[in-house]
Amino acid sequence: MFVILTVKGDSIMGTFKKIPERFKKIKMRSSYNGKTIIKEVRLFEPTHDEQVRKKEGLWIPHRKRTYLYWYKFLQARRYLGLKIKGQKYKGWDLDSVLTDSFDKWWETHSHLFEGYYPKFLDSKEEWIDENNFLYLRIDINSQSRDVDKFIRDEVFKKLRSKESDLYKISGKQPRVNVFQNNYNALVLSLKGWSNKDICENEKIYLRRTDTFDNTETGVSKTRTSGYRLTVTTDKKGKKLYSSVVSKQRNMGIWHLKEVCDGRFGNPLPTKK
Repeated sequence: MFVILTVKGDSIMGTFKKIPERFKKIKMRSSYNGKTIIKEVRLFEPTHDEQVRKKEGLWIPHRKRTYLYWYKFLQARRYLGLKIKGQKYKGWDLDSVLTDSFDKWWETHSHLFEGYYPKFLDSKEEWIDENNFLYLRIDINSQSRDVDKFIRDEVFKKLRSKESDLYKISGKQPRVNVFQNNYNALVLSLKGWSNKDICENEKIYLRRTDTFDNTETGVSKTRTSGYRLTVTTDKKGKKLYSSVVSKQRNMGIWHLKEVCDGRFGNPLPTKK
């Protein structure tokens, strides 16, 4: 008797992770001013295509909106006439990036970021004849050490390395709200807005990205809905709009350079 296992070429490397059912909703304890608060936390679960995700096990490693800002920075290059390395964006249809909304583009290009979680095949009908899948035949009477050795020696070398993942967002903890601030500061500056207008516009283009606990409800919220990014002042009480905007804008310029080279999400290099 044999077992057939299907693996996508880059799945085992950890790029795409399926969230176990028991971890989708958990309770966590935290303390605030000496009080213990129990709050409910949901781990991220992509929902861009509920039907396909459930049937085929498709997953993306970050929130969909994270990829939105990769897309928006690519669009922003038109303000400066920057050229990009087209060979880095195979399959993106870059002409469409300049004209289509992100949601429209995502409908036909989300596969560039998705992956399949490893699974057993229950029938021959589940076989997918594509080059990016590996199919293994394992005798269930095999010694576990032999299977482990085969996986290490034969399977791992056929998987794509982390360096070869074409469209993987970089950075340890990419945060959508941070990318949003970087993008807004850059684009509004290019449009000629003053630093003060960028900081104080009623639509709040620069938002706080820290978190806090609401002691009355016990619910953790993110300071992004209606909470403006703090503008520091000098010794005389003058607001330093330039300091706040330039920090965000410089990050935006860095991300703009990144996307032109075919990558996105790295932090701004520190000066040595």
